[in-house]
Amino acid sequence: MNNNPYDGPEGVTQCGIQYLQSFEYIWPAKEAGTFWIHSHHIGQYPHGLRSPLIVKHPDDPVVYKYDAAKDFTVSVSEWFRDSVDSVDNQYKSGACGKGLEYPPSAVILNEKLSSEIAAGGFTGKMRLRFVNMSAFATIIIYLTGGLRMAVIEIDGVAVNVNSLRYARAIELNAGQRISVLVDTADAGDNFNIYATIDESHYGGNKCAPQGPHQAFRAVGYVKFDGMPNKRALDTYPRTANTPSSYDTSYLWVQDSHFANLPEWADKFRSNATVVSDNWYYDSLRPATPIQRIKFKNGTTPLDQTRLIYIDLTATAGNTEFANMNSNIFKQQDIPVLLQAIRPAPTNCQAGKTPSIAQGTREFYGTNNTYNLTPGEQVILVISSYVGAHTFHLHGHNFQVLYLQPERSPSETTPSTPPQPDAWKIRSNKYTMPEYPARRDTLFITKKTYAIVAFTADNVGSWFFHCHNDFHAMSGMAGVFVTGQDALSGKGGVRGSGQWGGLVYGQCFYGNPGGVSTFQRPCLT
Repeated sequence: MNNNPYDGPEGVTQCGIQYLQSFEYIWPAKEAGTFWIHSHHIGQYPHGLRSPLIVKHPDDPVVYKYDAAKDFTVSVSEWFRDSVDSVDNQYKSGACGKGLEYPPSAVILNEKLSSEIAAGGFTGKMRLRFVNMSAFATIIIYLTGGLRMAVIEIDGVAVNVNSLRYARAIELNAGQRISVLVDTADAGDNFNIYATIDESHYGGNKCAPQGPHQAFRAVGYVKFDGMPNKRALDTYPRTANTPSSYDTSYLWVQDSHFANLPEWADKFRSNATVVSDNWYYDSLRPATPIQRIKFKNGTTPLDQTRLIYIDLTATAGNTEFANMNSNIFKQQDIPVLLQAIRPAPTNCQAGKTPSIAQGTREFYGTNNTYNLTPGEQVILVISSYVGAHTFHLHGHNFQVLYLQPERSPSETTPSTPPQPDAWKIRSNKYTMPEYPARRDTLFITKKTYAIVAFTADNVGSWFFHCHNDFHAMSGMAGVFVTGQDALSGKGGVRGSGQWGGLVYGQCFYGNPGGVSTFQRPCLT
């Protein structure tokens, strides 16, 4: 909260950190949970400029009854043998099919193909914090034999201890985090953590492996004191098309789908045991419950609810393929935050003074940019017109009011996603959770939609985008600017003195592209 200059997206809150320059990020660690940090410069984090960021709440071990010494972070992601530039060029050129990503070369766990976790004594419960730091891959995570896991946190939001649910596998999408408890009594021995890439979104991808093949796999070996031997790898049954040379410790992929995934790890056959974005979203009540945001039809911004439609779209025949509302978001030399802060000139000719009244596109220089009033409540209808997308909002948690279930492989996919009834939204006629799950990253599958809501209670310019890095790079993004008057110094304390000086100083020295004076220029 109240730390927007340190959020980091280039062209939104800051300019890029230039060679031999530095920028110090400072923020109060008041919100406990599992997070991660990464570069927002095009294409850098998939090659390693990233890290989990954990803020531990001292009461968590007592509330959830686990050993504080058994609190482990496990990162997962895909890995590319080629450079990100090369992979991005393959995507933009349509080499794998229009809008289809170049498939990764491996999956890694804690940045390795295999990793060991020294778990201490064989007693009590342990906490595992999973972080998907992928560019775009959905990763399936499970433990030896489908050992059960109690979900206690999602995207930094703690789950009410009285509404815990148990799972045997987790579908974790790019940018998402989840914490689970594992009881050593259930394990009975050392156990393994498995991570494998879900290839179901590779359908029609010309660059993906063709024909039956072994799935990518990374393994984390959890070892307890006095139990020196690693747990043996799980094995899986053969299928009709399994070659005799097949290693049965790997899952098998055929036609972009797992051929021998255990039933308890298959969300379409056993959705009660697999954590997906639809999994109990209506009953995983947060530890700090907030009543759902309902539509208000008042006369002032604080007494009415803003309804915004976000369409995740694509442009045929354009290398900037993925976009939002058919508009491409492109970062500017002058970040959105600095544009919001810069004071207007006082000596312009009539009609030449820059003003937000001229439109957000003209004022900020970016598409998909929305002005919000501090305290205003917002309902978003997010629809996927092409492909599947992981929607991420900076600076806020949003309530998940509705998420259309993913269609199974046997179901017919419509040509366009269905749309909710706007009258029902405005009249609060839909049945929705009274105390919804909250998170900051949500997976929306092909030709489906979601309804989410948040309160604009964090002043600043906040990036929202698809967390498929290739989609974000090509323009599937936007910005919510909360409190533009306060930012410009007209109605609050966050004027040019603190945030403006910070951002302007960083851009002035690091960016030759256009910040010559702090004051805005007159319109031409």
